[in-house]
Amino acid sequence: MNYTNYQITLDITKIQSRVSVPVPQNDTARRFYIRLYHNGNIFPLPDGVRVVFAAEKSDGTVLYNDCIIENESVIRYDFTEQTASTVGKMKCQIRVYGEDGALITSPQMTVVVYESVFSAENIVSSNEYTVLNQLITEANGLIRDVNNKMANGELRGPSGVYVGSGEMPEDAYVQIDPTGTLCFETGVPKILYLDENGEFSLLNAGNGFDIENGTIVAVGDREALEKTVLLEAKVEDLLYKPMEILSFTLSVSTAEKGSVVSGLTYSWKLNKKATALYLDEDPVSTDLTSLTDSAISIRSNATFRLRAEDERGHSVTKNATVSFLSGVYYGKAAAKEAYDSALILSLTKNLRSNKLPSFTVTAGEGEYIYYCLPVSMGECQFAVGGFSGGFSLAATVSFTNAHGYTESYRIYRSDYMSLGKTTVTVS
Repeated sequence: MNYTNYQITLDITKIQSRVSVPVPQNDTARRFYIRLYHNGNIFPLPDGVRVVFAAEKSDGTVLYNDCIIENESVIRYDFTEQTASTVGKMKCQIRVYGEDGALITSPQMTVVVYESVFSAENIVSSNEYTVLNQLITEANGLIRDVNNKMANGELRGPSGVYVGSGEMPEDAYVQIDPTGTLCFETGVPKILYLDENGEFSLLNAGNGFDIENGTIVAVGDREALEKTVLLEAKVEDLLYKPMEILSFTLSVSTAEKGSVVSGLTYSWKLNKKATALYLDEDPVSTDLTSLTDSAISIRSNATFRLRAEDERGHSVTKNATVSFLSGVYYGKAAAKEAYDSALILSLTKNLRSNKLPSFTVTAGEGEYIYYCLPVSMGECQFAVGGFSGGFSLAATVSFTNAHGYTESYRIYRSDYMSLGKTTVTVS
């Protein structure tokens, strides 16, 4: 079958690429031919490097797939069943690994997967790691080799282990002193360990280890062990997403000065389940997504903090605040001989921390337009229909709101009555 081929160039000295490739959902007969450049010059691919196509799909699943090196300057990536399984934008990069473990990463490119009119089959999106599958195969091969050597008696020394103090014999890979501490031959980075259940695992050089329930069986060669370590690290890193608090809200976020907030519900949403969760440093069950405190009583501004930790100890916080605000009042009323709290309370209230920038009022026959706000918010300039003015300061009064809170207010009044429907801007 013929493939649809895309010729793509990426400069590794750039942060972002403008490359955006549209492909239909679920197509697999497509190939990328990618050339890497460095400041406009071809970036050579020496023997022994491994090239990986890494991508995050719109649903959060990831790809980490092997590429084919066509020649020293051309990389080929063949679409798999998972590559275009999910509609939406897919963020992609090319990662080049050297034999020494060094990494070069290309700038990000975008693959835009659009919905097909017809779909021959419903493919469920999932993570895909062809590179890791290969490494797993290599790791399993290492374990088979160790088992074969154990069976054939090829390991140096009694299971490659010398138990005792003093200088380690030449035929031993690992020395265990009488306290059970492991001592390693110079340059040996890891040991392969067989536990009582017959399961293999790796031990880091230099770590003390209790050998009571297991036997150290061999020291693997550096290259094979590094591949196994690379496998473990890549699986962990690819599947790891740092903890995020997507939202943290309160059942009440604003209240009027002088009032009391009795009872509060905290609600939150995380990108994954936390290993530890704290509300103002008090532990909270990680199974919860909301919590109600019916006993709390708040009379002034209060900030609450949610902290979440994940399996790597990464900790994030997010704050939510209950703010007590003053009212900005506007509306219509007849001319007044005296200006007082009763006039202000008869108008429309808007709880704010600053001026209400615009409002609309329909003033009938014999009615003025009023605008009242705390002195602390500053003096006001008005405009109607694009023309400045039209309002004057009528009075400054001591205003007591509906909850008994008192502060100084300015009362502005339109210069003319009976204006009909009027939109006013305030600065």
